[in-house]
Amino acid sequence: MFNAITAENRAELVRTQAMRWLNVNRRELTAEQAAAANAVISLITPELYRLETTLAERKAITQAVLGRLESLFTREQIWRFVGAGAPEIPPEL
Repeated sequence: MFNAITAENRAELVRTQAMRWLNVNRRELTAEQAAAANAVISLITPELYRLETTLAERKAITQAVLGRLESLFTREQIWRFVGAGAPEIPPEL
């Protein structure tokens, strides 16, 4: 279903999940972790999901993002942050 929606909607879904995760977990994060999460959120744009974006461009962005996150977060935290199979985080707890 994710691949059937527009690039704008894909970016919005992933960005929303990431922002909600950040808001829920902000108190437990270091300043460096919060800054990295915000930097990643700024990279989640429709261009990342457009067909015109080459595989090499996507791979470069993904590797840069994951490299930064892997130095600061556990794999489970990253998994939940980007929403890949993570439970939905409500807007406010």
